[in-house]
Amino acid sequence: MAGNENHTRESDLSETEMGAPIRELADLRVSPDSGFFGRIRGSIDRRRLGSELTDLGWNGVLAVMVQFLDFAIQIITGSETENKRR
Repeated sequence: MAGNENHTRESDLSETEMGAPIRELADLRVSPDSGFFGRIRGSIDRRRLGSELTDLGWNGVLAVMVQFLDFAIQIITGSETENKRR
């Protein structure tokens, strides 16, 4: 409910306080190039891909380290873990 009230207040405020300078600036509005949104989307996708690959790389390294630790514990204790007994 509070978010809806804020939205109503903002729209009332913008309608009542919109003076001549704002109307003049609205006339100067320029629409973006046809490829602008594609370039933005491409930039976001590249950053997201880099993030996902970095995350996958660290998770892979962590999984390998856990396996090495499990192997070392097996050698020291001379027993197998529960998953490998089945």
